[in-house]
Amino acid sequence: MLHNIVGIEKVDYKNQRGNQIKGLKLHCLVENKNVEGSAAETIYLSDRMINDFGRVPKIGDVCEVLYNKYGNITRIDYYGE
Repeated sequence: MLHNIVGIEKVDYKNQRGNQIKGLKLHCLVENKNVEGSAAETIYLSDRMINDFGRVPKIGDVCEVLYNKYGNITRIDYYGE
């Protein structure tokens, strides 16, 4: 499923356990056969994941997000560049 990034929100806070949470929330539009028009989806990427993937997402990027069997993001493939 292709995601069109339409918004990016910086995240930086301490959770209830006192752990620092830093990263980006990607607000995306996606095609969904059960929705007339586009559906909205939010994806969280930690700073570590962004470094591991080697690219900082930007508004207007079109990408495919790949998950493992546990629902964790394993890779992001970008299209159009």
